[in-house]
Amino acid sequence: MRHMGVKVLCCLVLFLFNINYAQEYIVMGGGYHPLHSEVSIEKDVIKMVAAIGAKPKTVFYGSGNNTNICDVSEKYRDLDLILSYVLGFEEHQITLYECKMRHNKIPSVNYPATSEFLYQSLDNIRLSETKRPLKIYYAGHGVEGSIYDEEDLTEFSDDQKSRLNFDANMLSLWEGADITVQEFTEKLDGFEKNHQIQLLMVQCYSGGFSQINYVKGDIWEYELSEHNRCGFFSQLPSRVAAGCTSDLTQNRGYSRYFHEAFISKKADFDSNGMVSTPEAHAYVTINSQSIDIPITTSSQLMHDYKLLSKKATISPEIKNTSLEILLEKMSFIEKQTFYGLVERLNIENRQLRNTPYLFIDQSVKTLEAEYQQLEDKLQPLADNLNTSIVNAQRVVFEQYPYVFMRFLPNNDQVREQQNQYNNDMEALAERIRNDEEFLEDIKTSSLAYNNAMNLIEQKEREIVVWERLQYLIETVMIREYLVSTDSELLVKYKKLLECENSPFLN
Repeated sequence: MRHMGVKVLCCLVLFLFNINYAQEYIVMGGGYHPLHSEVSIEKDVIKMVAAIGAKPKTVFYGSGNNTNICDVSEKYRDLDLILSYVLGFEEHQITLYECKMRHNKIPSVNYPATSEFLYQSLDNIRLSETKRPLKIYYAGHGVEGSIYDEEDLTEFSDDQKSRLNFDANMLSLWEGADITVQEFTEKLDGFEKNHQIQLLMVQCYSGGFSQINYVKGDIWEYELSEHNRCGFFSQLPSRVAAGCTSDLTQNRGYSRYFHEAFISKKADFDSNGMVSTPEAHAYVTINSQSIDIPITTSSQLMHDYKLLSKKATISPEIKNTSLEILLEKMSFIEKQTFYGLVERLNIENRQLRNTPYLFIDQSVKTLEAEYQQLEDKLQPLADNLNTSIVNAQRVVFEQYPYVFMRFLPNNDQVREQQNQYNNDMEALAERIRNDEEFLEDIKTSSLAYNNAMNLIEQKEREIVVWERLQYLIETVMIREYLVSTDSELLVKYKKLLECENSPFLN
């Protein structure tokens, strides 16, 4: 009996070991320079490291574990709005005035966030014998990019060209070491085809990395990859994303809502006691207060097909599909996302019953027209403000010529230069604040401009929520009406869904 107890205990230990180490992680984040490595990114990485816990992971961030190098900018004082206009002739000067530069506080950070160390880590995992599923999280900056020649696009519409202008998007890593989606995908191509890899990327233009669906990340060849990999992305390939801010109170990025989904358990739509990755993604889509339109590899595969196939168009007949039929064709997660967005937008069922797509499409067009009207009203206000700023800066330059120095401090100089710069700016700020006559004109013009800008930003966020709903319905329509049921594309789509259902954190 004693031997049996020991055997059971050993099996239990082995079982627990396998649970804890069923998958491994690469966590990567930070900016390309301390002035552009916002504390919100650091916070997101810290949360992810904590959520992963004891599972095997390699953490890359900024300058790594070299505590002598600054790789985070953190807001520590407010900048008076008027003063920001007067001093805002260089972006980094405002950052220097408002923020302090410091080294990251990420526990267990292993290496700098450079392509060299990332590739080395991927090679080590690829060559290891464990073959555990790999989860890659990236929170940082993204850059738009393109590899096409304008002559290659003669057969495409302007809308199609605008999307294809983002077919070589990049990760912007520490010290300017950018990685294109093609370079990144070729690295992943080196793994065995059945080695599961799941991405979670929250940078600007992150949706461009959905091109891991294709061999070498080349959407132009349109050769679907046989590798078992998938991903979740905060934004469309062609748009900037939220989440990069030195002020944590303003963080509306994807990661904030993703972590909230697991902590609050509000994303447990099927009430099974666990939050799956698709459920967390749906929660972000429904609740995010940002400018993002979150997507997945599976959803973007459908949109790629509509974009690149000359015959694939959503016809007027398809657009007239009733709500009842659309709901029948939606998956459980799609339905939860749909209902959540409808509730958030306070849409009445009667408005959607007959032709939901046409109603949503018309709503987006109406809001975009309202947005354009607001922008038209903004221009003369911007011109007035610009005149006031130029006049104010002329006075400042005459009395304080040194504030117009143009430098971008490097890592070795940033602390010393920042202290001197802050002292000079503090003296100038006090002088400006006490000069009512100097401020009168710029105060009046800035108040009108900022009120108009607030209305524009509110309208933009409203439009985005409708666009999320539109993107969802288009995904369903493309899949159900445009893609052949026996096509290679649909086989790939189903494999992507299987991969996406694999837990990222649980």
